[in-house]
Amino acid sequence: MSTKNCLVWLLLVFSLVLTGCSAALPSQPAANATDSSLPGRLLYARNGDLWQWDQAGARQITERGNLAQPTWSPDGASIVAVEVTQSASTLVVLPAAGGEPRITLADGASAAPLNSYERAQSTTWARYPAFSADGSQILYASQAGPASGEPAVDYNMTLYATAPLQGALPTQLYAADDGHVGDLAVAPSGATVFAFQPLATDAPMLREYDETAGAAREIAGMLPGSYDPAFTPDGAWLLFAARHDGATDIYAIPSGGGTATQLTTGGMARAPAVSPDGAWLAWLALSGEGNFDLYVAPLTVTSAALELGEPRALTTAQAIDADSGLSWGQ
Repeated sequence: MSTKNCLVWLLLVFSLVLTGCSAALPSQPAANATDSSLPGRLLYARNGDLWQWDQAGARQITERGNLAQPTWSPDGASIVAVEVTQSASTLVVLPAAGGEPRITLADGASAAPLNSYERAQSTTWARYPAFSADGSQILYASQAGPASGEPAVDYNMTLYATAPLQGALPTQLYAADDGHVGDLAVAPSGATVFAFQPLATDAPMLREYDETAGAAREIAGMLPGSYDPAFTPDGAWLLFAARHDGATDIYAIPSGGGTATQLTTGGMARAPAVSPDGAWLAWLALSGEGNFDLYVAPLTVTSAALELGEPRALTTAQAIDADSGLSWGQ
């Protein structure tokens, strides 16, 4: 798959494909009024840095300009994120308060000269990291190997795992010749769900990785065009974004498969995240001038259904990186 086509695929899978999403960042994005009723900390990325929203409002916690796709560790003490460099990306682990990375993992950088074919042939990409349920592993999507061809443009995104320790060696868990692994989520039970993009279509579909079989299975009742997976804290429900008739909304389905329930109706929502107490749903949605902003609503969860309350915006014109999604920790 060519680099150009892979970039097109990433846009299709991880964006809403709506005009205006590249609008310039406002000089002073606004965080809306603080809210003491919301538990925990919401983590997201904008303009290459990590931000946190908590009861005191929104604040920037890094100043690096090249970070994306952050996720809390299960104990809330660490953050894993993607550090983007020229023609490569690396996983980094940071303290919960932000600042400088303390661990570098899955380093895809190359010593070859910048802008050279040699560099393209010897670098790799790491994307969409998520901690395992017990925090002992980080799962992520990466190439099966360096790009190939002349010029080097062909590669396949697969599922890997590595320990969050400096110098740890990654293990490939799953690969498929007919498609790519994308963004992923890990359930409290340890089950991993990821967006799979078949080469033959433009529509991604969530799949579940079977660790015992080393294979992936389809999820019964899963909607076509599904991505951005997230679990409720008890693992009973799988939430996701799905495109339908030119719109994108948040849905939920029992984690073992079943009938999908639509939760949002605005047609411009993605990146769901459930609060640690299971009482709130957060997501990103397009607001004015093509900006993605942070929204929340009360969430009622039972064994049979999920129901969403009245939504409200937590940020205004903050131009949050939608592909980086949200992570809600303690």
